[in-house]
Amino acid sequence: MKECFSVLSKVLLISLFIFSTANGEEMSLLNNENNNESLLVKQCDDLWGQMHGKLINDPSISYKELLADWQNIDSKYKALDSYYYHLATIYLALNDIEPAEENLRNAIEIKQGYLQLAELALLHVELKKLMIFDVVDRSRYLTLHNKYLEVLEKNSESGNAYEQIAILENLLEMHSEAIEHSIKAIELKENSWASYRNLVISYTNLGEFKKAVDAVEKAYAINKRLYYDIDFMLASAASFAAIGQDDVSMNILNKLLELQPKVDTSEDFHRTIEFINKQIDMRAE
Repeated sequence: MKECFSVLSKVLLISLFIFSTANGEEMSLLNNENNNESLLVKQCDDLWGQMHGKLINDPSISYKELLADWQNIDSKYKALDSYYYHLATIYLALNDIEPAEENLRNAIEIKQGYLQLAELALLHVELKKLMIFDVVDRSRYLTLHNKYLEVLEKNSESGNAYEQIAILENLLEMHSEAIEHSIKAIELKENSWASYRNLVISYTNLGEFKKAVDAVEKAYAINKRLYYDIDFMLASAASFAAIGQDDVSMNILNKLLELQPKVDTSEDFHRTIEFINKQIDMRAE
């Protein structure tokens, strides 16, 4: 019987904001009859792509720095829903829920190309609230899961929706469903680091450790900030240990301790250590 490892901590959403700007088929939502406005939206999105791209490739850049830089962009972009949508994503990354929600509603009121994405992001806000306020009623999460399914029924080409529902499904221990939706997101968004990250959690929990390690490498190749994601790092360490790469496993844990020193007080961290030690002992027998 294949041994599984459960990594499902309450920091899953509190530590990381994982959905991204629209791309692929979702970019068709951004078309606008006003060519000048469309050009302005494209310029705004290009600027966001440059600024956010630097952040995910350089962990020394903080979200607070990104927030200041984004708020200081040319005022001509500040009438666009894309400006408010991206601003909301920064606040969500900072776990500042109230301004995140306010800016998403501003984006919705403008009724431009980011309308559906902003409405979808409000579901993520709802999930963050459940996590931050430590809501344990499973039915609340299942209700939210149904809302995501309704979104996907209306728009089956939304890579962002597949990314987000997979987060929730991992929390609900619906790991097979999370894998299915993560793979679908990758089909729609080739560089969906969030989906590879979700796959690491899913595969680790199901004991598919080689697949988890493969997803680790793909996720990190796209987003270097994943070093800060506690669940990603714990699942990665467990999976590398399970396939016999103990040095890599311990390096991951040491890196996590360096970046998140308080993690050593968590049950999840010590449970991971126990799992790794068990794997080492089993190979020594």
